[in-house]
Amino acid sequence: MATDSKLQSSDSSTPGFNQFGGISTGYTGTESFTRQAAVQTTDATVTDIATIAVAEDEAFVVEGRIVAIEDDGSESVGGTFMGVFRRDTGGNVTLVGSVTTDVQHDSGGAPTFTLAADTTNQTIDIQVTGVAATTMNWVVTYTYHKVTTSTA
Repeated sequence: MATDSKLQSSDSSTPGFNQFGGISTGYTGTESFTRQAAVQTTDATVTDIATIAVAEDEAFVVEGRIVAIEDDGSESVGGTFMGVFRRDTGGNVTLVGSVTTDVQHDSGGAPTFTLAADTTNQTIDIQVTGVAATTMNWVVTYTYHKVTTSTA
């Protein structure tokens, strides 16, 4: 079966967004997105920087790069992440295996990031954790690839 796809670039109303248009024949709902998001942390609380909604009968691979810098430029953190998720009919979003991260930092604390399955909201959460009493500015660029059970 031959398939094709197209690239849709962001416009001024959607900064930091690109969509790779999905397969036009079969596998309805299959797509690939690349997005950017940002957040500021001021403590060591887990904070969502981005979320991805997961409908029933979908599977995702989520991968990306995160970088943060303390507001005075004295410390930074960065690295990569990858995780696989799925959601069955009538079920909750589930992490398949474990999240792979490569975190590098020069902080006196332990800033970090990860992916999590949020079974209350049925989302994949990209999460960052800053450092107590420290303002950090975070940016993530992430891509997700989605496939559904539909082959129509």
